[in-house]
Amino acid sequence: MFTSKKDFALLARQVQLSSREVAAAAATTTATETSTPFLVDVYQVRLWKLLNKPDKADVEAIGQTFKCNPQELLHTIVALYDNSLSDIGGETIYSTICSPKVVTILVVFDNPHVVLKEPTITPIVIKEDDCLDTLLENVEYPDSVFKEVFSDSSSSESSDDDDDDSGSDDNEHDYSVGVGKFLEKVAADKINFNKRLIGCLSFQKITTFPITSQEEHVLDLQLMACRKKYRGHGIGRHLLKLIMNNEFVGEYDAIVTASDQSAIDFYRKFGFTEDAIILSKY
Repeated sequence: MFTSKKDFALLARQVQLSSREVAAAAATTTATETSTPFLVDVYQVRLWKLLNKPDKADVEAIGQTFKCNPQELLHTIVALYDNSLSDIGGETIYSTICSPKVVTILVVFDNPHVVLKEPTITPIVIKEDDCLDTLLENVEYPDSVFKEVFSDSSSSESSDDDDDDSGSDDNEHDYSVGVGKFLEKVAADKINFNKRLIGCLSFQKITTFPITSQEEHVLDLQLMACRKKYRGHGIGRHLLKLIMNNEFVGEYDAIVTASDQSAIDFYRKFGFTEDAIILSKY
């Protein structure tokens, strides 16, 4: 059971994260010397519900908080993942985070030294040919249609070291619809959530039966990334600790994830193992 079962919810406001730089400075500066705290807000979204069965209050809250519609929120999240985890591909990211049971955690940073241009909130796009497949016709691998969404694009995985309805067959739903219009708004500086979103994590809680009649609750950590320019601030650490917290996710027996070699050391710090015998039942 999650702390919040809402499809859009604020989990924590003005959370102070500790960067490696701040920690190092604290060991060498005097008590009178201070550094600017790095404060973030943390939100929870269930994208499948927001896009398929949205509550009017949630849509309005997203508009007021992020100055965009749920569709643009989705495209921004996909852009962050795609820039950080380029080997996965946009189509897979869309289908992963729009799965009915997936919850995505957002880390939002409002830089006190930057004044953002007021964005323009527009209706959701329903033009089906405005989709990822159409844009990819003019893009050659490894380039990405999202490469200009963030100013600090990276091709490496972002670890910290640097009620659920399923509805009908969801495989036919193209959640990338509207991505062309979204990219136009980014280029015209008519949306600014891409300048505020700095990290996210997507996971789902599933029930497995490794042995007949033995039920286990497993957290499937599917994606996690943070923007390159904000690495080292403890974003990944905070996100991982959040989903390991029973007060947030309820009781669970294991957390599983697939990781490339570059992030394995990060996960080991939190007790993750590569033991083949332990992993075999998952």
